[in-house]
Amino acid sequence: MAKGGQKPQFLQLQGGLDLVTPAALIRPGRCIASLNYEVEARGYTRITGHERTDGQNRPSDAEYYLLDFDAGLTAILEDDQIIGVTSGATGYALVDAVLDSGAWDGTGAGTLVLYNVVGTFQDNEPIAYKAAILADDDGDEVLDEDGAFILEDA
Repeated sequence: MAKGGQKPQFLQLQGGLDLVTPAALIRPGRCIASLNYEVEARGYTRITGHERTDGQNRPSDAEYYLLDFDAGLTAILEDDQIIGVTSGATGYALVDAVLDSGAWDGTGAGTLVLYNVVGTFQDNEPIAYKAAILADDDGDEVLDEDGAFILEDA
């Protein structure tokens, strides 16, 4: 039983946002207020395709690079500055490195997502963080053309 001895009611959400009808007259299941949600065939979903407009640079204009690595010795974490030992190229990890295989024991292989890259990393050069060798660069860096890297909620 719900609070006050009343039986809970099932209310199917349907119809979307109604800004025209007075709130007291809106049919059950319609919204009188909504933020970042819209109606879809299965119910409601978050609105996609919007980005902030707070005066900062637009996220969709950001450039990032994908850099494959192997022989990973130490976990590469978000905001670590990565340095190419041979080339002197630098970049910052946008997110923690993704391991595709192995472990952080010299067998780790995966991908780094870098931003603010300066210079060009060389194939098979050691990459370092604070002068500690982390891994070997395992391929050319790739500029993402659409500029949209999506981070999934953990």
